[in-house]
Amino acid sequence: MKSNVYKRSWLLAANIFLLGINNIAAETLVIETIYKAPLSTPDSKGLIDLITKERFARSGLNVILQPISNVQALEQANSGVFDGDIMRVNGADKKYPNLIKVPGVVMEAFDFMAFTKNRDLKLPEGWKSLKAYRVAVAQDWVLIKKRLAEFDIVPAESLSNPSQLFSALHRGKVDVVVFERTMGYEVLKSFGFKDIIAIEPPLDSEKMYLYLNKKHEALVPKLEDALKNMIKDGTVKKLTDDILSKYRN
Repeated sequence: MKSNVYKRSWLLAANIFLLGINNIAAETLVIETIYKAPLSTPDSKGLIDLITKERFARSGLNVILQPISNVQALEQANSGVFDGDIMRVNGADKKYPNLIKVPGVVMEAFDFMAFTKNRDLKLPEGWKSLKAYRVAVAQDWVLIKKRLAEFDIVPAESLSNPSQLFSALHRGKVDVVVFERTMGYEVLKSFGFKDIIAIEPPLDSEKMYLYLNKKHEALVPKLEDALKNMIKDGTVKKLTDDILSKYRN
């Protein structure tokens, strides 16, 4: 455990150094991200990565995006281990009082989709309709498990790796995988699972927001204005079109 802490501290120190001597005067925040391509990538070139980096730059701030696992991610931002979380649903601050939602929607539609091989499968009652099927979910996606629990649905599989989820569906071990739309499409594209489709409409769709630890409350107005300007001048639309266009068909 200690070795992991030391490794993380070393990596963060190295990242801060690599920002360059010209940026020393600017405040640097370390923001955690639990997401995968195309939303967030290890080299910080995913859609939300690029939006966040530009937003911070326009606010006169440096940002380091630190990929971590979903387990206890918000607890770490809430306790101040990280300076914030790259994006979460509205209301995350109710459970984590040390977090502040920064106004401005980072992602308009974070869609929870039902992926399946059965092209005749229908879900007329949304989440409730899933009760008739073997469902697989990501192990740490609490919101999905909460939705399923509302209808007494127990996942047949709960796996940590997205590729494992879709492999289970591809092999016929489960009937449905519930996952976010664009990250799901990336898995299908990467592994060539052409027999899997996403059922429309989404089971759920959430607006997503940047959250900061309350010690950075003074930075909220700058970051709010920066995103407004990025939307106004078309930066957000351009980034979204550039990165997500390959998934639209």
